[in-house]
Amino acid sequence: MKTSSKLAAVVFLTGVIGLACRREEKGGEKIVAEDDSPKEKPKHDAKPAPAATPAKTGKVGLDDPTSDPSLIAAVKKMLTTCGKRMDEIFTGTKKHSLWTCGDDWKSFTTTKIPDEKTTTSTLVNLLEDPDVKVRAVAVYRLDEWGGGLWRTDHALAARMIAALKNEGPHSPIDGSWARLVSRIRPEAGVDDDLEKLMIDPATQLDIKLNYVAWSETEVAHRVTKAFADSGDPTLVNGAVQGYLHSFGAHKAEACSYWSSHLETPDTTVNQYAFGHLTGGWTGNTTSDSESEDSCTGGGGGPEEGSVCSEADLQMALDVATKTFDTGGKPNAFLYYGLGRGLVKLKSTPPAIKKGAIALLQKMVETKGYPDRADALKALVENAPSYEAYAHKFAGDSELKEAVAELEAKKD
Repeated sequence: MKTSSKLAAVVFLTGVIGLACRREEKGGEKIVAEDDSPKEKPKHDAKPAPAATPAKTGKVGLDDPTSDPSLIAAVKKMLTTCGKRMDEIFTGTKKHSLWTCGDDWKSFTTTKIPDEKTTTSTLVNLLEDPDVKVRAVAVYRLDEWGGGLWRTDHALAARMIAALKNEGPHSPIDGSWARLVSRIRPEAGVDDDLEKLMIDPATQLDIKLNYVAWSETEVAHRVTKAFADSGDPTLVNGAVQGYLHSFGAHKAEACSYWSSHLETPDTTVNQYAFGHLTGGWTGNTTSDSESEDSCTGGGGGPEEGSVCSEADLQMALDVATKTFDTGGKPNAFLYYGLGRGLVKLKSTPPAIKKGAIALLQKMVETKGYPDRADALKALVENAPSYEAYAHKFAGDSELKEAVAELEAKKD
């Protein structure tokens, strides 16, 4: 995932996003990022994040006697220099990223770490600290460091889940934390704990959405099904995205769910359902409603040799045609779904492919249509035989730049 070149010197936010999205993904396009991609933003009243309830008795967090002293010293040193700044970002109506500490954080992350078991155990200890700054250090350091022991160790994984459950409402880190636990493997033996947490009505939406959109496990599929049948529009959106990772093992179910959610009152649901069903948008996008942390990435879903049924794809094409014919608002999911999905994938049934090409041509040839240029690119880039077709519009004021760009790519 792309990160800003100004990362260390200015703001750590971009790095957090990239690191939070780093995961072992199954095939497919790993990143699909557009400025106009919808993001889930469940609404909460802006209030300070309350202290977490310790998951165990006795000294916890920074004071846990089982922690590695050198690592704890490094954490305390970092908090001494940038703790005040980290406190400031919790004020206001929108919490900013915790990581505005630049070189202080960089210095902390380059501190020599003990062995994997000691380091992981110490960072998990920090997840139980009453200070959200300390918990944040643990969440992002676990993610950035990449040590994987907590993914398969029962005791460590169980503590991470228990501590997340105790994370109070209005937390600026629960979304990133949920993406972290989404990588816990079945070998850890905590699937039941994860499932209970995710379907518990009291669990924060940020946790539910960020977990279901990124976990590739069978327990995540069960959670996806629970969200799918919930009737809650926000959770339905989570299910639409969750089925991206369930596709390999539950293809018919995923395709059917997407096709049945192409036209709902929720525009975001419709767009993701169309993008995933066609195979043109292989990414998910989730965010944290209490901070600027977000994640966009992909992998999974329909791909060459494994696409949804012709009936499902026909429904997608019909909806796309209806959207265009009735003057519906254009969006990236539409032309990506048509071009990078229905046109590009050789597995697309011929009649569907032909219809998608015809619709893209119709978009291109309709003067004033806002996405004419994008439709032309979607057609030519995914069906190179239409390069000569594009040249016909070299003198069109609305398309000449797109034609020039396509010509440059060809050279």
